[in-house]
Amino acid sequence: MAAAYAALGDFNQAMNAQEVAIEKLEDHNSQRYANFVQRLKLYQQRQTIYSASL
Repeated sequence: MAAAYAALGDFNQAMNAQEVAIEKLEDHNSQRYANFVQRLKLYQQRQTIYSASL
């Protein structure tokens, strides 16, 4: 959900959705947790997870 919000340029909603997803993760020492936090950092910088290159 967060990625979709970011792709539409709604970074506030993207951050909110990503924070909820992070809160739901049980293992905060996992690679998945690290990936979720990295995505949150991208949204905070107003960037998407998608590359513009084709």
